[in-house]
Amino acid sequence: MAVKAADAPTPGDANNYGNNGGSGPAYGPLINYATNYTALYLTTSLATNGVAQLILHNTSNAVPYEIISTDSLTTGLTNWTSEGLWLGLPTNTPATIAMGSRTKKLFFRARVWTGEFDHGVPTNGQLFLMVNTNSIYPVINGVTNQLTPFYRNWVMLNPPLYCVNLGYDASDNGFTNSLVNTNPPQGVLKLVGFSPTLTNLCLSYNPLTNINVSSWPALQDLECWHCTNMLSVSITNCPQLSRVCFEAIQYDSQHGILGSLDFTGCPNIADVRAADNRLSNIIFAKGAGPRLWHLCVHDNSVYQLAINVDFSQFPSMSQLWIWNDNFGGPLNLSSVNCPNLSSVQASGNKFTSADFSGQTNLDQIWVWSTDYYNPTLTNLNIAGCSRLRQVEAYNQSLPSSVVDSVLIALDQMGLSTDVADGLEVLLDGGRNEAPSVEGRKAAESLKAKGWWVSFTPPPVGTP
Repeated sequence: MAVKAADAPTPGDANNYGNNGGSGPAYGPLINYATNYTALYLTTSLATNGVAQLILHNTSNAVPYEIISTDSLTTGLTNWTSEGLWLGLPTNTPATIAMGSRTKKLFFRARVWTGEFDHGVPTNGQLFLMVNTNSIYPVINGVTNQLTPFYRNWVMLNPPLYCVNLGYDASDNGFTNSLVNTNPPQGVLKLVGFSPTLTNLCLSYNPLTNINVSSWPALQDLECWHCTNMLSVSITNCPQLSRVCFEAIQYDSQHGILGSLDFTGCPNIADVRAADNRLSNIIFAKGAGPRLWHLCVHDNSVYQLAINVDFSQFPSMSQLWIWNDNFGGPLNLSSVNCPNLSSVQASGNKFTSADFSGQTNLDQIWVWSTDYYNPTLTNLNIAGCSRLRQVEAYNQSLPSSVVDSVLIALDQMGLSTDVADGLEVLLDGGRNEAPSVEGRKAAESLKAKGWWVSFTPPPVGTP
């Protein structure tokens, strides 16, 4: 283990004070630490159990110090990496560094931190918050803390961290327990760091503009409800991530996340809530998708999302809420593809056909068009959907044979107000054709069972 003092020039620095007589790097003049009691320097003992014990000498109380490292002295200073920050103690400050696989050689350097992470994000488990207030009250691992900035408006959270709540009210079907409960927003402008242990991170209603939790190995839930300044998120390669909430403000097209929402490398993602943003793509790759049961990305209509998405790639899908997203092509969600489907709210898109056959848990289908003059849906298959209470396919382009098949299937499946409420089938408007005689008979039977039924009336004089 080698240690390099903080105040000596880095190998390769432009202003080297000396000449070692060879082609290698020159170092600055040596400092006599026995007589210089103000110069900052490091000492260390041999590493044990994968941990290096360091001491920063001549530190000042409450001053933040950063330790950076490299495994090669030929590495330029800008490419050294941050090991973390330590708040100085009077005279000397101990620091513990986890070496991991870096067991052959490692060089350290210390400096007074200047407020910039120009050596990258520390990976020792610390999190750093830029806040807009002089005091915050985060709930950390279930305990409320009062924290004040250690440098300008930066607050430090030290490990171990498991649950960090900086704003949360359980909106959008969020959960609460002894560790995660409600907490008002703490005015977080920025979050920087890496946590190997954090499972729950709550940032709802905070004014931060971006969040990067990529490759956090333990993260399960990320709550960012109504973070109205949010512009970008990075959540790839989080193997335990199960739920995210990035819901923006409804009907507000001036705010919301831009660009892609990328779940690549998130095999456990199951619950995605990202409505009312300004997304241009949603990506599920490298194992992401099989466990997804709730996908709510409605009203992402500022920029065009990928049009022909194969929603059958989500075999666990139960609730597909994607209205006003301009999706197109066929919507194939038969029981063969995703047998647990319960709710499809997909109006305001440009699907050409929809197949829900055999979905015995399906409760509602909303596939009506917002474009009265240019509807696109020409086929709708609900065969075997024995619990279906609501079918809204108005303002579409369904031919008479399809209208008939929907009415007759619902009538034969037999639901009535004796066993369910809110029964409705809406097939009028747009270019939907009138049902045949058999279809109208089924409609009358449905009405007798308590259904609200609407369809395009046949021409006057039709038998």
